[in-house]
Amino acid sequence: MSALVYAQSPDARLDSLKININKAKQDTKKVILLNEAATYLEQIAAYDSSLAFAQKAKAIAEKTHYTVGLALAYNLIGKNITNQGNYEEALRNLYIALKLNRDIGSLTGLALTHNYIGNVFLNQNNYSKALHYFILAKKYADESHDNRSIAISVGNSGKLFHRATNYTEAFKQNVQYLELAQKLNDQRMIAAAHNNLGVTWLSLKNPDEAIKNHEKALGIAKAVDDKRIIAFSFNNLGTAYSAKEMYTKALAYQFSSLEIKKEIGDKTGIVNSFNNLGLLYTKLKQYPKAKQYLNQGLNLSKEIGNKEGQGIAYTALAVIDTLEGNFKGAYYLDKKAAVVKDSIFNERFRKEIATLTIQFETEKKEQEIKAHLLENSVLKIRIYFGMSVAILLIGGLILFYYLRLRRKKREYEHSLLNLELIVLKSQLNPHFVANSLSAIKAFIDQQPDRASQFLSKFARLIRKVLEQSEYSLISLKEELKTVELYMQIESVRLDHGFDYKIEISDQIDPDEVMVPPLILQPSIENAIWHGLAPKPARGQIVIYISLENDLLRITIEDNGEGQRAMTDKGLTNPQENKSFGIAITRKRIEILGKELKREGYFHLNFLPDRTVVDMAIPVNIHY
Repeated sequence: MSALVYAQSPDARLDSLKININKAKQDTKKVILLNEAATYLEQIAAYDSSLAFAQKAKAIAEKTHYTVGLALAYNLIGKNITNQGNYEEALRNLYIALKLNRDIGSLTGLALTHNYIGNVFLNQNNYSKALHYFILAKKYADESHDNRSIAISVGNSGKLFHRATNYTEAFKQNVQYLELAQKLNDQRMIAAAHNNLGVTWLSLKNPDEAIKNHEKALGIAKAVDDKRIIAFSFNNLGTAYSAKEMYTKALAYQFSSLEIKKEIGDKTGIVNSFNNLGLLYTKLKQYPKAKQYLNQGLNLSKEIGNKEGQGIAYTALAVIDTLEGNFKGAYYLDKKAAVVKDSIFNERFRKEIATLTIQFETEKKEQEIKAHLLENSVLKIRIYFGMSVAILLIGGLILFYYLRLRRKKREYEHSLLNLELIVLKSQLNPHFVANSLSAIKAFIDQQPDRASQFLSKFARLIRKVLEQSEYSLISLKEELKTVELYMQIESVRLDHGFDYKIEISDQIDPDEVMVPPLILQPSIENAIWHGLAPKPARGQIVIYISLENDLLRITIEDNGEGQRAMTDKGLTNPQENKSFGIAITRKRIEILGKELKREGYFHLNFLPDRTVVDMAIPVNIHY
């Protein structure tokens, strides 16, 4: 496969990700790395580059049916497009991500996507829909017990309460958001929380506390080089200094913010900067400049569908017309502002969000509906009958979706376990090949006259190992053929050689029992080189294979140095053996146990006159 070509990287981390992407052999791994790069680039506000990586991840994930990676790619595409102000296109991608996360039953994914969709509606000032999605995001976050998702949901709740002018509740939510961010030690999240707190402090008429929080946010954002949060911090500092009537300083911060927002393509942020500059020049009585910036803010907010930006611009332009004596123009603009503001939210919405907590709003509404129905005594019989039918239908639907969700969850867990096994196997194969190459060199050096025959056998062995590496499971018969060939080769290498014997229980059909490839080789390698090699005489390896309650029990005994070999290595406990292959074998058996819901085991015992490996591998028996 040809290498991907990228533009010059901004830093070492991105360079490293690109190198790993080009090296990745498996498409699943490539998708994971592409999404990781897209996430990082989105965090540093490189939206176009992030979008390119996410779209590449989407293409590969679609081709390979990797649903987890595909859902994340669509989330990242939607988030980047949201940042660029194209809300309808963002929603199209996020709704696809929502469906994919539902299909695989990912609670964390559902929390993330609902938060992203809620933010799109928040940017469009559609607070009712934003509230709906934030409630669901919090629900999924709580169910997943994912602290990051919970923190994001709390932060979004704070923003929504602030928009609804419930500043007391917004303050509580933002304090909680900061505490959660600090527990996660997420610097970007901590900076965002300080900015949110600062905005709320300003609404509570405390600009000094607002400035303290925005300066903290700015310092953290500069340390992690997050341009988006730097721009937000400059913007918020400008607004706070304007409240203190320090207009020159406020202008400097607003222009700094606008410059960064233009650089990163943050259209929603640009609208805010234009409007803030217009308001500042209005306070400075520089009305032509004020109108220039307010009209720019108005036009861009219409383009991206930002109603709040339109409302601010119309109101400020109406004030300027009033100050200039153009009362007819002021009246027209004020009416426009009123229409826009009424379409955002009315007094009923403010009361609703102020009196109901996000966690219980849906539940309370359902209880009110039920109470209203039960009060109607004339229709009680119909109600009871209807409710019974509805409960049966709903119960059936809940059962159907529960079973479907459980099946999807099992499929997802199965994919994860398979991925872990693939990763472990991919680590073991290079280890085996490297050891084999060392063996070839040693044999050629010691016995050059027999090298040709030796190399022929080694070639067969390596070919077998590489062929089997394509499969997660092979027959026990094939595994034993590989093991026998390996022992024949290693016996030739030892000066005094060794004998081997394989005993299989009559109840086992080696063609039918499936095992992971190379599951026995690390233990046999240990037996040869740590047990038999130090022994001055010819040794022996005996392999016993039997079935015990759907566990394939395998015992490998060698009559090597045993306890003495362990003591020479400075071990007091056999389970402390640090062999790479043994560690991988233990992990593979553990993962198979999770997959098949049966716990296996791996024990290594050093006895005075021999070493015994006792392992039990979970297997499915089909005969």
